[in-house]
Amino acid sequence: MLEANLTKTPLPELIDPEAMFGLPENLLIYSCLADETKIQALNLWKHDLVLLMTATDENMPAHTGQPSYMPGESTAEMLRRVSNVLLALDPLETGKSGPSHRA
Repeated sequence: MLEANLTKTPLPELIDPEAMFGLPENLLIYSCLADETKIQALNLWKHDLVLLMTATDENMPAHTGQPSYMPGESTAEMLRRVSNVLLALDPLETGKSGPSHRA
């Protein structure tokens, strides 16, 4: 008997939140998603930005396409914006750790 495929296909907004929403503030007005899903997407986005900043600090810049940053905006500024949207959705989220499943 064939076993059911237990691996779920992740939601598109949880694969690449930046590509899906463009700017973190867009998640505040995106009414089709539950706040929990928005928080997951923002935590992944935040985690990716921290990894990008770490790689850049170690002179290993990653080219992942054109970021949705405003002209002249740094990765640190985008990280601040993502963090602010997280605070707007759930003020208690800041004390929680980021995702552990991404490398």
